[in-house]
Amino acid sequence: MRVRPFDRSRFTRSQPTDGDAARIRRILANANRYALTTWWHTVRDYDAQTGDHLDLGGIAEPNIRPPASEAYALAVALATGAYSARSTGVSERTAREMTAKLVRSLAFHHRVNTEGGWGYDWQTALWAALAGNAGWLVWHDLSETDQHHVWRMVEFEANRFLGWPLPYWRNRAGRYTGACGDTKAEENAWNSRLLFLAGVMMPWHSRRAGWAYKAAELSIGAFARPSDVDNQRVVRGRPVGDWLEGTNINEDGSLVNHNIYHPDYVTTISEMVSGGLVYGLAGRRIPVNALHGLPVLYESLVDKPWWPSPDRPCPNSPGFLPPTAANPTGTMYVPGSDDVYYPQGNDWGTMRRAHFAELDAMAGVFRAHRGAGAWERRHAKRVLDMQRRPLPGGQASDGSTYRSPEEDTYSGREEWVAARAAETWLTHWLAHHGALRTTNAADQIVVCNTDRGVAVTGRWTVGSPAVNGPQVFGTGVRYKAAGTGEASVRFTPRLTATRTYDVYAWWISSDSQASDAPYTVEHTRGTTTVRVDQRTGGGAWHRLGTFTLGPGGNVLLTDDADGYVVADAVRLRPR
Repeated sequence: MRVRPFDRSRFTRSQPTDGDAARIRRILANANRYALTTWWHTVRDYDAQTGDHLDLGGIAEPNIRPPASEAYALAVALATGAYSARSTGVSERTAREMTAKLVRSLAFHHRVNTEGGWGYDWQTALWAALAGNAGWLVWHDLSETDQHHVWRMVEFEANRFLGWPLPYWRNRAGRYTGACGDTKAEENAWNSRLLFLAGVMMPWHSRRAGWAYKAAELSIGAFARPSDVDNQRVVRGRPVGDWLEGTNINEDGSLVNHNIYHPDYVTTISEMVSGGLVYGLAGRRIPVNALHGLPVLYESLVDKPWWPSPDRPCPNSPGFLPPTAANPTGTMYVPGSDDVYYPQGNDWGTMRRAHFAELDAMAGVFRAHRGAGAWERRHAKRVLDMQRRPLPGGQASDGSTYRSPEEDTYSGREEWVAARAAETWLTHWLAHHGALRTTNAADQIVVCNTDRGVAVTGRWTVGSPAVNGPQVFGTGVRYKAAGTGEASVRFTPRLTATRTYDVYAWWISSDSQASDAPYTVEHTRGTTTVRVDQRTGGGAWHRLGTFTLGPGGNVLLTDDADGYVVADAVRLRPR
């Protein structure tokens, strides 16, 4: 079995009925109603299509992310028992059929399943996370072929991050790595979300350790601040600073995107936390790295004064807007109100609240801020009130949230609300079931030959899965003909603390490769060379031994062998 499906039977309590949970359940039901009626029949006109797979109209964000969001929102409602046929006017059976059709269409049109399909782009890990999570939740509503397409989609998008150097806003020295006004926090958060999902869905997968490591690296780095670079607090077996090659937010939790201090992008930590929620759905403890940065980010919204204004974050940033008299210090959350103060203006519209309600709920259940519950009630009530408004022509609401593009300029705004509502409901539902326990257990370190911390000397041929086959661990591999030992690949993870590890190596195999490839482990007691036969055993981990590694500890592979040597990946499993 490749996939361990979601098991609803492990959750035996009744539905949560407290005011916050009941409110967000109504919001989700309204979003589901809109999706199954107006959106399906009119906005997307999917009911006019009779084939097994929907024509999504293209492979760009407007074609894929909105249906993935709706599939996810429907799947969450169905899987948790929150779906209401009475509220939507659509039977549960029909809703399941429509959700399954969305999932199988999204997976079918992914490039790993259909030539020329969507995938392997800047935002596609998020789309795959939404569609894949939906498929996992309604797994038994899918055919074997559809299930195959879903896991291949998730696997493909996860594998591309193995050996992928994370982007950062600033490097460890504090210098910008690119544009001043473009944090990498959001994309790192949603990429980690996909990797969290992959590991939970496919716990027996040979790349699971690599996915977990990269998920930790992404989630700890997504909202890292300057002090984290030297932070010795241990997260998942390593000091925080050892995980990082840079930072993405300021020390006070403020975040710069679109050249401004932007409240909307502070809330994107919810993508990362939502990835962690998948562990709760699987009956497992949530990795603490999925919550890294939550308290300081939330405090930047609630408590940080923005008036008098600070310096502009970038040379081309707009000026600051004075707050209202009711908010003299200019906190982003306006006291006693659901309004949000955008210190430098807002380019996404004036009526976005669903993402704030979601972050409030997460901050509340994970105890990041004592006042989070009150803020959630304000923000969620505004969303529900917006959904109850008559349509522009005077007709009764169809469950949609917005009444004009000016309220939210994003073209997928209704689908975006549906996903936010699903994640908020899921947060409350899991909390009610006692499924939000966390773990800070030490995890494995996996270094691919294309990662930071890998030093290459000599001329090595660079291969890929497309050329060298599926045994390649990540997106690339290095190999070289036999030599004198002068050419090498050195795998050096950042280690400031000393720990004992089982050390493993991964390679691809063929008859032309070395029978005596030399791996030398530099550890606290010296060096140990282990020779392995790379003619066999490709596409798997092989233990080199148990060693204690500290600062500077590394694994070196040279070409001093009787055939081709392959440098692919190294794994350190803490004892």
